[in-house]
Amino acid sequence: MKKVIAALMLIIMSVILFGCDDDIKEPSTNEKVAVQWPEHMMLYSSGDDYTYYSITDESVRKTEALVAGNILDVNADKHILLYQDADKKGYYLSRDEKNIKLSIKEQIKSCQISPDGEKILYSVEKEDGSVSYFLYDVEKNKSLELSDLMISGDMYFWKDKDSIIFYGIDGENKGGIFKYNLDTKKIESSLILKGIVEKFLQDNGSIVYILNKDDKRKTYVLDTNTFKDKLVSDKIQSIGDMTYDGKDLYFTGIIKDNLYSLYKITMAQEKPLRLIYDLPSKVAENKKILKLGSKIILVGKDEDNNELVARYNITDKAIEILVDNIGQYDILF
Repeated sequence: MKKVIAALMLIIMSVILFGCDDDIKEPSTNEKVAVQWPEHMMLYSSGDDYTYYSITDESVRKTEALVAGNILDVNADKHILLYQDADKKGYYLSRDEKNIKLSIKEQIKSCQISPDGEKILYSVEKEDGSVSYFLYDVEKNKSLELSDLMISGDMYFWKDKDSIIFYGIDGENKGGIFKYNLDTKKIESSLILKGIVEKFLQDNGSIVYILNKDDKRKTYVLDTNTFKDKLVSDKIQSIGDMTYDGKDLYFTGIIKDNLYSLYKITMAQEKPLRLIYDLPSKVAENKKILKLGSKIILVGKDEDNNELVARYNITDKAIEILVDNIGQYDILF
């Protein structure tokens, strides 16, 4: 009996000293979270079911979701991402293995995180259909409306932690591509254009854009350091996504007298070369592509218009299907 009493006393003391499971507190907003980052990531959706895949140049494998919510922007190199929670009640920045709750109350239309993760440039569509741009300071936890910034749609990219490059209108009502310093609120470089920019993409520090003038389209590459552009081709009609290494431009899109497909153009030439014909039957429009070494990962479609994931080998000029479950595929990064 003494042994039983002693055992009961030991249990009671343990509860008093260490508490019970019901008293365990939820992790705080800034508590470290274990996020397993793959090299590249893709989202597969079928109805209300979602599956994430990690992507390498050798394989596509199922993996865990980075966060529980809708990912809005990613800096994969520095493991930073901006997301909205699953209930769409708040925005969070995941950085340094911490989730930081942001005091952004508006519904974000588009957004991009600065290279250092300290600022977020985002747009909000107002009731009258106009769009306003805001700069959010993560450390100060507050937003500032950039009322003098005239950006066309979501055609902007961070140049560095203090400046962006955008297509839009300057203070003199001239259209073009500009480098804008967010600290000084001044335009530092300008490329005035005659025509309308229909596509604005960036990769490896360069910007590729399509200029439409009098229904004639020309594709240029802009060096963001010198702010000088160079003609790539006058045969490209549209670009969905692209990857550029300074010499070769790989892109999904349309060239004159051809179909939407995967193409390659070398800067020394002006004629794009079509890379994909029969397999897959089609290339999905406006989907992100990845160049991993000598291979390109892209989303295609079969004869029944179902999406699939394919890998094109640049060296062997061969293509193979990696995943073809019926559903939708979106390469995230």
